[in-house]
Amino acid sequence: MRLALSLLTAAAALVAVPAAHAQTINCGRVNSTHGRGAAFIHYDATLELEASDTTTCDEASQVVSAWFETGDPNQGKWLCQSSHGGGTDVIGTCAQPEAAVTATGVLETAVERRCANVHGDGIQPTKVRAFSTPCRAARRVAKRATRVPTLGGCAVVKGQRLGMKKGCKVSGYRCKDRKVNARTSRIRCLRGQRREIDFRLA
Repeated sequence: MRLALSLLTAAAALVAVPAAHAQTINCGRVNSTHGRGAAFIHYDATLELEASDTTTCDEASQVVSAWFETGDPNQGKWLCQSSHGGGTDVIGTCAQPEAAVTATGVLETAVERRCANVHGDGIQPTKVRAFSTPCRAARRVAKRATRVPTLGGCAVVKGQRLGMKKGCKVSGYRCKDRKVNARTSRIRCLRGQRREIDFRLA
């Protein structure tokens, strides 16, 4: 759900709307908040459409929403480009040869932190990732979760692999496992709507 844009391509391809025939229209708002952890996204933006053709606010809203949801700057004949600060709250602009729509407001998506492996005695979680959580805290939660239950952790044997016991909760995170293969599990720990830690056990 991250807006990974090719800035040089976007800047070269955006075409200005002919000023002589363009009209500016307030297209209202697009907003949504959904997903948890790595899939979290929140946006609330007002849209201003400048067009010299028959482009409608409905089309402009659909283009901007699709850009926010997918992170793909290429939306059919439209090309979207994010703003880069400058003390404004402009999120970005989507344009095609005869129209441009500017989104102003808030856009928040999950940002991944890659926190490497956890080393030390006992079970060692690998490929730790964190969202809205510092790596130090993520590694600490992963290490604690992978202790056996008698030591305050959640690690249990499930066939030939290690997983989490039912109802596992560590430092406010609820952790569950998913089988990757016969010997490997992916552990996902969630806290609230935004915080996520995940790692592998093999």
